[in-house]
Amino acid sequence: MSREALLNYATPPQYPQAPRANWLAVFSFFWTFAVAAPVMIHVLRAGDGNTVPLRPPGVSSLEFLLLVINPAVAVLSGYVATERGAPWDSPYRATGLAVCAVPVAWVMAVAGAMLCFGIV
Repeated sequence: MSREALLNYATPPQYPQAPRANWLAVFSFFWTFAVAAPVMIHVLRAGDGNTVPLRPPGVSSLEFLLLVINPAVAVLSGYVATERGAPWDSPYRATGLAVCAVPVAWVMAVAGAMLCFGIV
């Protein structure tokens, strides 16, 4: 056995850090609070004051797109942004934004699905 054995296996591999997760975390946060939340609030307000309420038995594709797919975009981008871990152990600085945005977007997507399918 050689005394000059390399101990590369003892240290984790260092890969170059791509800025992808930072941008996805910011995008997820922005999409959740600047796009999906106002759309959800607008649809809920229109459903209360409008003479024609949301149709529980049938699902229109526009309602499904606005209430379910719209927040799901933020959920998916947030999950991809946090693939390296929680914000305290991640090398990316903006991961905390995605960690905060994903649960909110998830609740909005579930609430939108419940509204679309008439569960609520």
